[in-house]
Amino acid sequence: MIAEERGRPVGYALVTLGEGSCGWETGRRVADVETLSVLPDARGRGIGTRLMDAVEEQLAGLGVRELRLLVIAPNADALDFYGARGMTTVSHVLMGQVDHA
Repeated sequence: MIAEERGRPVGYALVTLGEGSCGWETGRRVADVETLSVLPDARGRGIGTRLMDAVEEQLAGLGVRELRLLVIAPNADALDFYGARGMTTVSHVLMGQVDHA
């Protein structure tokens, strides 16, 4: 989905459909929000909220009841945004270096 203001693209959401999780109970199909982005000069005006509302409306129409996404840990604004929409943390992805000594 693309969000526009006065004919100018200011944000987008890219969503794919995938299989449910085998690690915890989910529906058969789960939506993955691959990317949700709003231009820096357009943030704070509800564009991200409207994009997510539209995504959820489309998914509901397809009978998809769950969605998942990854948020970079230090991105407190994104964590707050998605938390306010009722999303919760279900896993942590850890990264480290491989020592080739």
